[in-house]
Amino acid sequence: MNLIRVCLAWTIRLIVHTFFRNVEIHGREKIPPEGPLVFASNHPNMVLDPFMVILANRRHVHFMGKSTLFEIPFLAILLKIFGVIPVYRRSDDPEQTHKNQEAFGACYQVLEAGGVIGIFPEGVSERGARLRPLKTGTARIVLEAESRNNFSLGVGIVPVGLNFQQGHLFRSDVLVLIGDAIGVSEYRETYAHDSHGAARTLTNSIEERLESITRNIREQQDAEFIDVLERIYNEGYLDLDPDRPHPDLKHKFEVDQGIRDAYSYFLEQQPDEISGARRMLEDYVALVERTGISDRAVGGYEGPGQLFGETVRALPLALLGAIPWLYGFLTNYIPYRLIGTVSQRLSTDVVEIATNKIAAGLILYPAYYLFLTLCSGYFMGPMVAVLSLISFPVAGFFTIALTDRLRRLWDLTRAAALFMTRRDMGLRLKVEREKILQELRRLTDLYQSRVAISEAEQHAP
Repeated sequence: MNLIRVCLAWTIRLIVHTFFRNVEIHGREKIPPEGPLVFASNHPNMVLDPFMVILANRRHVHFMGKSTLFEIPFLAILLKIFGVIPVYRRSDDPEQTHKNQEAFGACYQVLEAGGVIGIFPEGVSERGARLRPLKTGTARIVLEAESRNNFSLGVGIVPVGLNFQQGHLFRSDVLVLIGDAIGVSEYRETYAHDSHGAARTLTNSIEERLESITRNIREQQDAEFIDVLERIYNEGYLDLDPDRPHPDLKHKFEVDQGIRDAYSYFLEQQPDEISGARRMLEDYVALVERTGISDRAVGGYEGPGQLFGETVRALPLALLGAIPWLYGFLTNYIPYRLIGTVSQRLSTDVVEIATNKIAAGLILYPAYYLFLTLCSGYFMGPMVAVLSLISFPVAGFFTIALTDRLRRLWDLTRAAALFMTRRDMGLRLKVEREKILQELRRLTDLYQSRVAISEAEQHAP
């Protein structure tokens, strides 16, 4: 069983690093290496969320999952191998909720044995840049487990923030932030005389920690508007900062949080400031859409010399890698296309698309590789079949990498064509984009200065 679990864990790592172009995990050192532990995470991307928690730590995690997942035979086998604990939700079947006592009992046993549990306290998986109100189940499980053992277990609750950038799209980015562990010993006296109040207070503490490490758009904020602001600011300012030539996703996350805080401040205090920035941005986006190129291409184009340099670097790789690229394309394209078709047919819900792609990929890729391997063995012998089986995923990764490189070169070429054939339009885009950046810098500096003044006044005697 342990060997199967290890193999599946490595398979999950392979899937995650294939599906996502860039995976950054920060805060692993905050995870206790031993002792009872609960991972409390937001839940924006269904089955990929437990995958990311597994990837973020090296301990075996017993997740809590909705009971309806166990009704799928193949999936039920995998869930049992990983020790997933079924939860019976009232929304699925009110008559089954009494079985949750068994689920809680299983959780107590895991924690009492020094094990790890993974819970998504929002209770549902919904895409969006906002943390849903947390249910108290996580806190109640931990507090009851401690109470059963006279608060001697030392259970730690580790918040995990999952931040997907278009997580339903192949080759997107994901940032995992691990927060400081929350101890529960301080809730002992409160829990003794007010168990519900203690659970609510602990839940609020978990929620505060998760809010600080997840991307949250407040209700009054325009998510689409902020997305564009953040992208332009990151690509046009951080990516070009000589002091930080390659800003990581964590730094961009922190900058994005600052933009959202500043947006809220000016929305309440000086809405005219936001209105001006919005008009500038809407005009610029409309102008970009007329040209047919991306904002990234506008901001990244530096002149014909840049295009020449990129072409010189990419062309030899493209020429030498043409045959491996073609081999990887032929041995991977059919299941790739089928996965997209199947996932769309199964559901149009953005939250479910990534899960459907993963599920379809776990079936279609092995099946297609097996078919090609059998064909190779039949026509060229067993040795060629074994080598072929090894080569299929390797060639697929090479094709993905080279395609990404050539796609960036193509975007740069389109931008160069615009600047050479419609120079006035290209320069106008550059100027409008720079105006937006300057406005964002001004508003950010203004907001930070006012926050500093406010903090100084609060600490003044």
